Amino acid sequence: MDNKDQIIPSIYNYCDRWCERCAFTQRCSAFAMEAEMFDDEQEFDSETLVRKLSNILADAKAMIIEKAEELGIDPTPISDEEFNDIQARQEKFIEAEEFAVLAHQYAKDGFPTLESRAEWLPPSSGDSEAVEEAVSALYRYLFFIPVKIRGGVHGLLDVDGFEDPEQLSDPQSDSNGQIKIALIAIERSILDWTYLLDESNADRIRPLIRLLDRIKNGAEEKFPQAQDFIRPGFDEIETVM
Repeated sequence: MDNKDQIIPSIYNYCDRWCERCAFTQRCSAFAMEAEMFDDEQEFDSETLVRKLSNILADAKAMIIEKAEELGIDPTPISDEEFNDIQARQEKFIEAEEFAVLAHQYAKDGFPTLESRAEWLPPSSGDSEAVEEAVSALYRYLFFIPVKIRGGVHGLLDVDGFEDPEQLSDPQSDSNGQIKIALIAIERSILDWTYLLDESNADRIRPLIRLLDRIKNGAEEKFPQAQDFIRPGFDEIETVM
């Protein structure tokens, strides 16, 4: 079978981007593109980088235009005033969702907590490999969570910045897919913070766990069908392996 025939379309949109731990790298076009771009055996200079990025952007532009035509969207530029109005509607809509705001707050609070872990995480706290694994995952998902939450909420809007009810009601909408992977990252983060928790650091860690719980509950309430989203590859292993 040709390698292109094995590619799973859009699998990279609903993963955690932890490629070194993924069983589907050989079936992911994003991974293949990055591997080609950063091949250690290639002569890599600024001219090569510019050329490769130009090719990627050209391909992306062609795909966007093709998709716009498929959806009946006019890809021609809009005025600055129209663009600003759309952005304002989008931001107002996203900021109205408390869990989206809290997701940003989690990253803001979680980063300095992880960076100062030497102060609250004694060397003797649990199995060293398990602790390292937990910390690594927490770093991995710290900014991933707010990005995916924001992406899911933003996806509820049409191109003009107005809410599209179909996005919420369709279990296979991109919005539900973005929220599902965010929920997976949230649940993993709660487990990892809980593993690092003890009496000596409870004042630092418990607020973050409570914050994640609030984000999770808010996302599940807003997106009741997110868990029903079938992620390409990951949720259909029997059909693609």
